[in-house]
Amino acid sequence: MHTLEYAQYGVDGVGLTVILIGFVKALWGVIKNEFGQRRGIKFWKQIQHIRYGLGTYLLLGLEFMIVSDIIHSVIRPE
Repeated sequence: MHTLEYAQYGVDGVGLTVILIGFVKALWGVIKNEFGQRRGIKFWKQIQHIRYGLGTYLLLGLEFMIVSDIIHSVIRPE
């Protein structure tokens, strides 16, 4: 296997790991928020904060996956 293929799989793994970490953190935040004592505006502000955090993790993970696709395109341009 070519060295760049290993790099591609590694970068893909990092991207997937980042997305999974963001998902777990967001899920934990939603669970805490649902069973917590927050209601009204505080509840929705916390949900919005969780969504922003998840979006940040998704974007970062997808950026790693784009790098992986670029590496793949360099290795096999067909």
